[in-house]
Amino acid sequence: MFGRRGHGAFGGSLAPVFAMALLGLAPVAARAVVELRTVALSGQPAPGLGEGTTLSSLGRPFLDGAGRVTFTSFLEGPDVDASNDRGLWSDRSGELALEARRGDPAPGTPEGVRYASFVPFLDEAGELALEATLQGPGVGSSSDRGLWAERDGALVLVAREGDEPPEVAPGVTYEEIEEPVFSDAGRFAFQARLSGPGVTPLDSRGIWSEGSGALSLVARGGQPAPDTAPGVSFEELGLNVPTLNAGGETAFRGLLSGPGITDENERGLWSGSDDGLSLVAREGQAAPGTPAGTVFDRFGLPTLSAAGRVALQADLRGPDVTSQNEQGVWSEGGGALDLVARAGEPAPGAPPGVDYLSFDTPPINSSGQVAFRAFLGGPGVNNLSNEAIFGPDGSDVTLFFREGEPAPRVPAGVLLDSFDPPVLDDTGGILVTASLRGSGVDGRNDLILYYADATSGPVAVVRTGRFIEVLPGDFRRLQFFDLSDARSQRQGRRSLNDRREIALFAAFTDGSSAILVATVPEPSTLVLCAAGLGLLARRSACAPRRARRP
Repeated sequence: MFGRRGHGAFGGSLAPVFAMALLGLAPVAARAVVELRTVALSGQPAPGLGEGTTLSSLGRPFLDGAGRVTFTSFLEGPDVDASNDRGLWSDRSGELALEARRGDPAPGTPEGVRYASFVPFLDEAGELALEATLQGPGVGSSSDRGLWAERDGALVLVAREGDEPPEVAPGVTYEEIEEPVFSDAGRFAFQARLSGPGVTPLDSRGIWSEGSGALSLVARGGQPAPDTAPGVSFEELGLNVPTLNAGGETAFRGLLSGPGITDENERGLWSGSDDGLSLVAREGQAAPGTPAGTVFDRFGLPTLSAAGRVALQADLRGPDVTSQNEQGVWSEGGGALDLVARAGEPAPGAPPGVDYLSFDTPPINSSGQVAFRAFLGGPGVNNLSNEAIFGPDGSDVTLFFREGEPAPRVPAGVLLDSFDPPVLDDTGGILVTASLRGSGVDGRNDLILYYADATSGPVAVVRTGRFIEVLPGDFRRLQFFDLSDARSQRQGRRSLNDRREIALFAAFTDGSSAILVATVPEPSTLVLCAAGLGLLARRSACAPRRARRP
């Protein structure tokens, strides 16, 4: 059985799809089949380049809202050298096409300035953007990085180190542009360090955004901090990266200085646009959903939904706070900032007495739903059973996966071992990379990728050690896979879209590699599971395993 038609370098080759029968499952259980499409394969001719030039070492792919992909690759061939040995491709046009190559002139820069390296972004509609380093005449350590975005079909320079930012004094320039983010509407936001006349350590950092269209200053060190006392200003912005949504709103974490500021109230989170910011939460403020006297202490990175709602992880302090209940997850998904989960509370779906202990940064979707990785504590919990993934079940959260439990959609005796933080889509589905242990598991087959939602349960997308048909009749054993993680997803480099499509890099035991797009069908698209051990690469979900809140 075969799936969708491939594009580009494969000239319309077919991407195969297989069902995987599993041990321990009922012979007539219904389950969805994952489709895989091969976008690019190492050793294949490099589209848009001369005869004999081939794709060599493929990079991690990123995905748009329609399943189109962009990725980088190193090159091999007779005319390839260190000045032109890397390129960037996408299949946005329906065929795989070259978008940029190392050594190409960098738009908006002086003659002779060229791309040295680049990492792409794709927005929801497939508009391309680049974060790139430069080489050429006049390029130095304070002018060798820039951001480009597609405008009216062509890449244009948005910001470059060494250029003057908007809304600063003449002569002040970007010294360093740090970890930009790219929105679903095709706009950048970034933190930058400044240098030039009058710049001091207090005001040497700022956040800029294209959220309103033109690039403008959102906040800068030394400026008054919204919703704080007179004389209180930002000391340092964006200890990591800001976030930016399609509506042009941003959220960031900052430090304060000024009258009344101490190490117990100096941190906060703000959100809004370049038209105005508001305080979301501040160290020393009462933490919603907790007893009187319990206040916020430190904050993780904020995440921001398409509706402008913030989710966050924070530490707490107060008279009743201990090491067992000092963390929590909060969300504005319902409007006001509310407690979602707190350390020391029962973990839904876990046995009695098993509580949350700590949390990672929670992603939030357009419906205000959240997901997160948590660590657990309580009776019987040890370092082989203390990690779990929670995701949305309507407006609640539910247990999707737990370390030490039987791994779904694999033979009996295989257990879940550990997890990367989940990626969340706008439909309430999550994408989780998990490691495995147990019967028959070794370093050749101990990594698996799941897609899951609360309605249809987990689907196994790919697992190392299994065969994948990358071209008709060409089966290769999967050695490793990689995809954009939760942090990269927040930055606008997505591995998962709302059509249940997943972009991933796959490495095979023969030394080759591929760029693949997996499609997890809707729950209504079902086939029958057969009993016994499966023959080929793809597995998918049978009956879901739902957790219940206590």
